[in-house]
Amino acid sequence: MELREVTSALDYLSYFNQCFEDLNIHQFPEVYAYYQGLQQDFITYSESEVSFFATLKELLLIEAKFQILLILIPHTLYADMAMSEQKLIQITEEDSCSFYRELTGQNKSSSILWSMIYISEK
Repeated sequence: MELREVTSALDYLSYFNQCFEDLNIHQFPEVYAYYQGLQQDFITYSESEVSFFATLKELLLIEAKFQILLILIPHTLYADMAMSEQKLIQITEEDSCSFYRELTGQNKSSSILWSMIYISEK
């Protein structure tokens, strides 16, 4: 499926499901449970009747966590940089708040553009 074909939260999550399946995330029960919780939160917020911006904020924050996990798992749980599952989850939670800022090449102290992508920052 291509991104432009996504019409539901489940469609969107199918990409992450495949990525995490390819990473054999089931081998790491704490990270797997964390991912399942994020998935459920994503579905819940996507179906929420809360305002668009409140929903967008939560969905972007959860999506940042998915992206961080995809980046870190191969380098921390499978590599020489072995890290505990709890530490991986802690880093994911902390870094998700500034993920989009860093993704666009800005540091935490720089001002950001007025853009919806940054609405998830805390």
